[in-house]
Amino acid sequence: MLGGEVHFLLCHYHADALPRLPTDRFQSTQVGSDVLVPVCAPDAAGRPISRFPGTPQGPARLLAYSQASELGRILAANPTVMDKTAGMETVFTSHLAATLSAMAREGHGIAWLPLTLAEQDLACARLVRAGPAALEVPVEIRLFKAPD
Repeated sequence: MLGGEVHFLLCHYHADALPRLPTDRFQSTQVGSDVLVPVCAPDAAGRPISRFPGTPQGPARLLAYSQASELGRILAANPTVMDKTAGMETVFTSHLAATLSAMAREGHGIAWLPLTLAEQDLACARLVRAGPAALEVPVEIRLFKAPD
């Protein structure tokens, strides 16, 4: 969009994360909302296999977003999440939530996923919430328009 190759961009947005698109050049409108929730695979008893945030001897495994990801930028701008994940071991990084979702279902660690992406896996117990509600991050879904 910055290069003028597209006219519209639909993306996650949070006011605390510095916008990549200058607000003086691009108009946007909120078209929805979501929440990022920490999830992981369940054990045989239905409890999280990764204990959040882990211990100094065995930190929880984090499935993280890359710096190129807007969701990663949103989480990095949240001081509560950053404080709680500081001691976690980052074991995998991706810019795609769908990739982190697959890794979490396979038991590789904890990922913050949009609830709209994770809700079916949560309902079917393929994923469980891996942290308290205080670690959930509300986000907007915004439609950005290129200048005329």
